[in-house]
Amino acid sequence: MLTQERLKFRLNYDPLTGLFSWKTKGHPCSKIKIDGILGCVNVHGYIQVKLDNKHYLVHRLAWLYVYGKFPDGQIDHIDHNKTNNRIKNLRDVSHSLNQQNILFAPKNKKHSKLLGACFHKQTGKFRARIRTNGIQKHLGAFDTAQEAHQAYLDAKRKLHSTCTI
Repeated sequence: MLTQERLKFRLNYDPLTGLFSWKTKGHPCSKIKIDGILGCVNVHGYIQVKLDNKHYLVHRLAWLYVYGKFPDGQIDHIDHNKTNNRIKNLRDVSHSLNQQNILFAPKNKKHSKLLGACFHKQTGKFRARIRTNGIQKHLGAFDTAQEAHQAYLDAKRKLHSTCTI
């Protein structure tokens, strides 16, 4: 298991920029210069790095580097930018709190492209529903996806403590 001591021995982290760089020789890629910025964006949009033959997400390494342990939950990028790994942009939250900070609707046939608005075939209207503390609350049926979306956003700002929209 990677420790803070090992991480700080191998890498430098700048909490103001959120960037890591190699600190020591013997890194896994001879093309990377010492003090060169490292990491690459994975298929999910997060920056990852290979250290000691294991891939790590950089936002989790930033947490370990600063706080001395891996996060207990998930790391939420407060500004929604998956590549912004400044420590002030990261917070350790549960899965449900991390889900409260999403910006986009799920990609399936039921949802409109607007967060919180889903077409209800039986009524021909757009429904808005929100989940908080494991309980789903119906916000109403609306003629347009935009109206349902607005109702959802209004409720989200009141009910979701980690919402930043």
